[in-house]
Amino acid sequence: MIIFVVSLILFLVSLFTLMGLLFLWTYRDAQVKSEQSASAWALAALLIPNAMGFVAYLLIGRTKKDVPAPGTHKKKLIASLVVFVISIVFFVFGTLYLAHGDWGFGGIGTMNSGVWFGRTVNARGEQWAERVRRGNGISRRTVTLSQVQLDNFHVDSTNEEGLLYLRMEQTDTHGTRTFSEIDISGNFHSYVYFPGFEPGRVRMTLVYDSVRHSQTIITWRTPPELGGTTMNYTALSTINIGVNRPSDFDGDIVRLVLMIVLPIVLVQLILLITAIISLVKKQVSTEDKLLWGAIIVFISIIGPIIYFAIGSNMLEQKAATIEDSNNETERRQQ
Repeated sequence: MIIFVVSLILFLVSLFTLMGLLFLWTYRDAQVKSEQSASAWALAALLIPNAMGFVAYLLIGRTKKDVPAPGTHKKKLIASLVVFVISIVFFVFGTLYLAHGDWGFGGIGTMNSGVWFGRTVNARGEQWAERVRRGNGISRRTVTLSQVQLDNFHVDSTNEEGLLYLRMEQTDTHGTRTFSEIDISGNFHSYVYFPGFEPGRVRMTLVYDSVRHSQTIITWRTPPELGGTTMNYTALSTINIGVNRPSDFDGDIVRLVLMIVLPIVLVQLILLITAIISLVKKQVSTEDKLLWGAIIVFISIIGPIIYFAIGSNMLEQKAATIEDSNNETERRQQ
């Protein structure tokens, strides 16, 4: 867990640092090397995915070839890019370390994969409790158990449909793997003994096979007379919805996804069409229209908002300046 958190923090810090320096470098450079708006190019470099905005600026934005580049933040930008690449490698390592159950903070953690709908989890202390309305996949937790806890390992599980299994795995210092699996489908209420398991790190896995309306409470509490505490099940009310395969969709999930996605798509389409119409009507150069068109189209729902908040007024001011310049030129010619 510690490795994962550190790698995540390093990745985020390096990412935001790189984005900030990319914005500043593009803005300062475009002020000198571009005939279009420096702010627009900086926003394009920052927000268009996969650095395509930055690439576009380097290819077509730097039109003033005879003007020397300011070179501001260049060395910092290159250094932040190197750190960002290193942070990606470290983050991938931390994620893999996390997924394989190698944890800090007492060796406690969970990992999930599959399809979940209406799922609540409590994985605190000497218990692991899950409620799943519909589930198909695995949920995993790695803990460190004493001999007393192994002797007081208890499972309460109920589900209406499907199959539910509990797998226990342990690997000793010599690399010997101990494995046990029990069927806890239907109504299962019992202490469970796992022969061959020793005190130490144990990986527990709940395997859901088309399960509906299940509740599982697994406890390994140390008895109060030996210093343990009494704990009650309290769900964290965390709903996880994940889909791995199209065949795993059912009517409820489809409706839920449509309820969330459709309004966003409609708003995005309205903003996109309105912004494009507004941009086409602007009396500015083709290069300015192409630049702001890329921002509107390629930065999803944020692009049109940026255009209406900044770009529209900026282009109107530029169009007014061009018109005043043309009028002044006509007066002089007359």
